[in-house]
Amino acid sequence: MSSRSHRPITGTQNERVKQWRRWLKKPEEPSCPWLPVEGEKQIQELSRQRKLELLLVSDSRSRGEAPPDAVETVVLVDRLFSNLSNLDTPQGMIAFFRKPTWTWEQLPPRILYLDRLQDPGNLGLILRTAAAADFGVVAAPGTVSPFNPKVVRSSSGYLWRVPLLSAVLPTELERRGYRLWVADAGADAVLYEVEFREPFAVVVGREGGPDNALIPAGLPRFRIPMASGVDSLNAAIAASVVMYDVVRRREAHGKRAEDRGETTAGFHRHTFG
Repeated sequence: MSSRSHRPITGTQNERVKQWRRWLKKPEEPSCPWLPVEGEKQIQELSRQRKLELLLVSDSRSRGEAPPDAVETVVLVDRLFSNLSNLDTPQGMIAFFRKPTWTWEQLPPRILYLDRLQDPGNLGLILRTAAAADFGVVAAPGTVSPFNPKVVRSSSGYLWRVPLLSAVLPTELERRGYRLWVADAGADAVLYEVEFREPFAVVVGREGGPDNALIPAGLPRFRIPMASGVDSLNAAIAASVVMYDVVRRREAHGKRAEDRGETTAGFHRHTFG
């Protein structure tokens, strides 16, 4: 059963308001059970897919079209709502969804391993592409939190769709049977020459190259071919190129199997070269 406050909350010293402010400013904190989402379109889409635990609505927005159903809806005076919002131009709704959690068993046999990626916008874009390309994502220690507000906004809701694990060392991936490949602009081998055997993980990091203190030097490496005078690609773009080269190979593999009259159900544990 949902509940809704009848009178707008007005005071900044209200204990619940203080708690909401903490959650909005630092959703990465382990003590925060929810993930705040702003932007009416994104909230509407997410609320159709998962339970909306708490919805904060500005007084002026509450007088318009009915907001999505939530376990609890609270109306705030406009001044207080604007003070809470992380957006330069608040849109009248702040939603709190339960944080997504994933296990190793939910990871596909194709993953991106993010090496100290710091830009939240890049991580959000990578999550969107990973969802489309059917990749999982595993992040090394020192990578930006997936619960950073900018990651949540730029991922457009796909944060809840892509299996993702954080603070994982590369040795743990190897222990679980993943073969690691490193995207490195200085490598001799070219992406299109590499044969990926599932399960595998592709290491993508900052434009400065992989962290040699974290990524073993003996791992196989490849580069994305680029025109003369271009040194590197943005991490999100590099990750997209790699993932969609794998998609292309999987599609070609499936077409060849269909031509031979073989089943193509589930592309698990295959080699794509």
